[in-house]
Amino acid sequence: MITLDTEFSKMHFHMLGVGGMGMAPLALFLKQAGCKISGEDDNFHPRVHQLLINNGVDLSQKFNLQSVDGIIYSNALGPEHPALKAAVAGGVTTMCRGEFLAALCRRFKTVAVAGSHGKTTTCGMLIYALSHSGFPCNYILGGLFLDDTQLPALYCETSPWLIVEVDESDGSIESFDPIVSLLVNVDWDHPDFYETKKKFIATFQGIINRTKEQVFLNHACQNSTELNLKETEATIHTFGDGGEVQLLNFKDKTMTLGGSLTPSSLPVPFEEPFNIQNAIAAISVARFLMPNLSLSSLEGFPGLWRRQEVLYEADGFCVIEDYGHHPTEIDKLFEALRLREGPLLVVFQPHRYSRTLQFKHQFAEVLSKADQLIVMEVYGAGEASIEGGTGADLFESCSDLSSQVELFFCEDESAVIERLEFINPIKGVLLFLGAGNIQDVASDYVANLIRSDAKESSDLLSDLSGLVSPGTVLRETEPLANKTTLRVGGCADYYAEPANETDLQVLLREAAKLSIPVHLLGRGSNLIVPDSGVRGLVVRLNKPFFQQVEFMEDGRVRAGAGVRLKELCGTMRRKEIAGFEFLEGIPGNVGGALRMNAGAMGGWISDVISEVVLMNYRGDVFTVPVEDLHFGYRHCRELTDTIGLAVVFNAGDASSLQSIQHTMDSYQTTRKESQPRQPSAGCTFKNPEGSAAGLLVDRSNLKGFRVGGAEVSDVHANFIVNTGNASASDVISLINELRKKVYQKTGYELDPEVILFGDKWKNHLNPLPNKPCTSQPVSSG
Repeated sequence: MITLDTEFSKMHFHMLGVGGMGMAPLALFLKQAGCKISGEDDNFHPRVHQLLINNGVDLSQKFNLQSVDGIIYSNALGPEHPALKAAVAGGVTTMCRGEFLAALCRRFKTVAVAGSHGKTTTCGMLIYALSHSGFPCNYILGGLFLDDTQLPALYCETSPWLIVEVDESDGSIESFDPIVSLLVNVDWDHPDFYETKKKFIATFQGIINRTKEQVFLNHACQNSTELNLKETEATIHTFGDGGEVQLLNFKDKTMTLGGSLTPSSLPVPFEEPFNIQNAIAAISVARFLMPNLSLSSLEGFPGLWRRQEVLYEADGFCVIEDYGHHPTEIDKLFEALRLREGPLLVVFQPHRYSRTLQFKHQFAEVLSKADQLIVMEVYGAGEASIEGGTGADLFESCSDLSSQVELFFCEDESAVIERLEFINPIKGVLLFLGAGNIQDVASDYVANLIRSDAKESSDLLSDLSGLVSPGTVLRETEPLANKTTLRVGGCADYYAEPANETDLQVLLREAAKLSIPVHLLGRGSNLIVPDSGVRGLVVRLNKPFFQQVEFMEDGRVRAGAGVRLKELCGTMRRKEIAGFEFLEGIPGNVGGALRMNAGAMGGWISDVISEVVLMNYRGDVFTVPVEDLHFGYRHCRELTDTIGLAVVFNAGDASSLQSIQHTMDSYQTTRKESQPRQPSAGCTFKNPEGSAAGLLVDRSNLKGFRVGGAEVSDVHANFIVNTGNASASDVISLINELRKKVYQKTGYELDPEVILFGDKWKNHLNPLPNKPCTSQPVSSG
């Protein structure tokens, strides 16, 4: 148990699963309070990752377990998670997020927002209304505002009040004893934890009984009105139909509230009935805390991320994403969306097998109200698969219930995209629905829409031709296979070789205007180009401007991103500078080596760097010292969303040309003996913890195993070689076969190290046979 005394702001907490919606805001709050916060997550969303970094949370994972005062972990983690096991084994104090939040709340006058669904939006409205009326308070939301200018957490040293969203899913709600409680609604959920509806309602009865001063209840919620209110000493307030605060009228996005209060009108930026009810709940509490609350306090409310979020809208067609995962809230959402014109097409990803099993028939009844329905496989969130509770089971229930709905079942994300491309909706609403990783599917589909629109409305090359210098190469439908070391794959939609830094900035900014994705291609090693090619603009920095090597007065060496590693080694040898010999023979350039933290013969490029010059995708240029970069195994975190323009290397040690050449010859001999000479992308798989990928493939007797023209090398089993006529599909199929056979033989799961250029491996990797669904990437708090 972590003890939070008066000096808690001086403590160092390491957070496991810090990218989750319960964890990230808590991390921001503790950081603002003065704590040292580090964290890790197996599956960061880019927006959350950047938000944490921008606000000073250390995500480098370079920490000593013994240096932290406690580990805070997401309830999405199982006890077998490696980092959690290591902490326990090391004697480090650990605490789940809910228990820690409850302990933190005891230091404040807490307003707890709870309920089965709608609590994140309601809590966000309460926070926003108070903040924009000048009421000082601390807060920790369980989600993100759509507008990043409003952080999801705030530490206010001068205020005793703390507004928090309280989660009931893991039972930690029983540790909270707030000053004020707001129960948005009470509908049975989380059957994996609460076996019966009675136990679920008893949990909310408990927080009412423990509330010290004020309780706000939804008078329109039947389960809420049936709660026993005689055992609480708190004053009870009601809102909603028949309550003390109720809606008298709603017109032109203005709600008029009355009841026990003097009627007043408040403008709001929404009109969905469930959001109006959420707003009534939020305003009821806000007015209690601040009687002179501004009547315009919700007028600019930006909404919440993944809550009725409009991702795309054009010509009578819109794409919306929503986090809904309970039949009751989905029914209310459908009711609101039916106010829009046109058909309703829904892509639904069930969340948790236990919930799907328990509410399968209710889900089917509600989902059958769509005009078209695509059911995905369940997002387990750490649960093992349950018979009767799979996505396929839900699909069957929907099929049995209605013959009017056009139904499809898609097991994975790529199948969803293919089905949507076949359906090609152009009118009405396309809703991506669920609390799992369905947001990735939505994002990919919308990206395809935007690219299609861009192609129809503008020709990128025509736009660029008059904006860049004559030395810049611009081509359309450019073959990429001959630009890679594996020599497979299709074409790029657009291809460019900028002549200089200014032209690169123009390329990035013009592509951004058209929402065309940009992909950086180096020497083409360590990657596979799909046969379908690469959507967007592929940029290669191989013009002379990016291939310069400069020797600086302080002894350091500046090399452009396009400098070949072989050339860099040769230059250093001629200057009799040692320390760079290990780069000889790596088939790449400086920019690619930086992005992948290339290494060989016991050396890594990160070992010899002083600083790097980066450009973000807006065209801004900045220099970063090596100590501010986060290198890992075949990875540099900063290069995921920036472009390396140049690297400044540390001054090397003086040595003789003969000595350096001898070392390079030795390394070259080792490579020739241990690596194939046929075309390859380098090492195919990452080394799993406790073993080596090549050894596992070899011991599975797979050397020489082939699919089409792709073959496992006889020289090194972690290399797939192109025997002369391989396709990318051959290579990907071979990778899937190797993963399956190695898993069956050894129990080790191999993950690709080689990059699938312009695509994601998750769209192409097959599930492993008989692999128990006992774990998911850490992503939700």
